[in-house]
Amino acid sequence: MRPLARPLAAASLVLLSFAVHHQAIDEWWSEDDPAILLHAKTTSPLDVLTLPNAYRALSLSSYTPLVTISFDADLAIAGMEPSFFYVHQILAVGTAAALMFLLLCRVPAARAPVAAWLAAGGFVVSPLG
Repeated sequence: MRPLARPLAAASLVLLSFAVHHQAIDEWWSEDDPAILLHAKTTSPLDVLTLPNAYRALSLSSYTPLVTISFDADLAIAGMEPSFFYVHQILAVGTAAALMFLLLCRVPAARAPVAAWLAAGGFVVSPLG
């Protein structure tokens, strides 16, 4: 693969994430977003990382502090603006897919860049939530 091809392929996954999920940018808070938003407003990031009662207030079944911390960061930057939140989340999905692609390109058994891109692209187009 040419030197510039991998970064361009990785960037195309970020663009794909916006192409697939852009409609969310115009939406209001949906599904479990209000509950997580309330959790972010009432719990500090440090508490979510260190106090079991703080992170269990959101979910008894899983430890997911980054969800609350992500909401907390969005609140600090843009307030209660859902479009900023959704742009941030779509960008995060695209970035995760780009990193997945770059990682898969390094795995000896899956060195085919097309297969790596398709696997990461599958992550992008899968339903979020």
